[in-house]
Amino acid sequence: MKISLPEINNDAFFTDSNGREFVKRRLNHKDTYNYTVHQPVAGNYFPVPTAIFIESESKRSEKQFLAVIPDRSHGGTSLRPGEIELMITRRVLAEDEYGLGEVLNETVGGVTPYPPYGDATRVGTGLTVSGVIRIVAGKGGRGGAAAAREHTDEMFSPLMPFFYENANANANANEISLLANGGRDLPVQVRVVTMQQKNTADGKHYVFVRLAHRFGVDEDNKLSQGVSVDLNSILKQDVKSFEETTLTGNESRESWENRRVRWRKEKENVGSNQNWNAKDEKNVVFMSAMDIRTFKLFI
Repeated sequence: MKISLPEINNDAFFTDSNGREFVKRRLNHKDTYNYTVHQPVAGNYFPVPTAIFIESESKRSEKQFLAVIPDRSHGGTSLRPGEIELMITRRVLAEDEYGLGEVLNETVGGVTPYPPYGDATRVGTGLTVSGVIRIVAGKGGRGGAAAAREHTDEMFSPLMPFFYENANANANANEISLLANGGRDLPVQVRVVTMQQKNTADGKHYVFVRLAHRFGVDEDNKLSQGVSVDLNSILKQDVKSFEETTLTGNESRESWENRRVRWRKEKENVGSNQNWNAKDEKNVVFMSAMDIRTFKLFI
């Protein structure tokens, strides 16, 4: 499948890395070594877990973009300026002489046994897969990353209502009341990834919350910037205290930071990155680009 927007005339395109940071790709180019083109098509295909986009190199107010968001992983590329290409299926009806030795004709019924036990005949009609692909194009005000992320959240994290059986109406009503706000007052760059009520070993009640900054460095002039998040804006009740934990929630972040192995970077002293929470203040925490932070909120 090919989608084009001729007004975009550069050879760069962007694909996401497992639903998180977008990676810039350039036709027939590799950043880390001198690339010799042997496969001009296959050599420029990249995984597209959630989105691929192209955008013009003009200033933000005039920037044009084209983003494609499939509902499952595909291979994708941009072989020509202003064009996005997705591999929907690999079914072909003739041998391409690239080493497979047979026609790549996937059918519903599969294939009979290969010689000497059969004649390797395809059974049934050609394989058909249905899906949803969102196409977003625009100009000015935002770039392809912002447009793509808006729709990937809707595509892969849709609102999913769950309903209790009325076993304990009072307890259920209390839980719904606690979580009803659902992070609606958070900055647009930040999403609630996880929200769950739990109890400590000694029976103390808390809400387990995981927050994620949606944008990578330099993906957007404004939305890639770090942002402060008031933890009180997540729940309907004020947070009395909180503890930041590791991503999995099984250890305090402070304890882990104190014992982690620290590698020396160029022109940097060991331990210089220990101030991981230096920009936090009381119940307000700071989220940098691509940050994922996990908290126990005690209310």
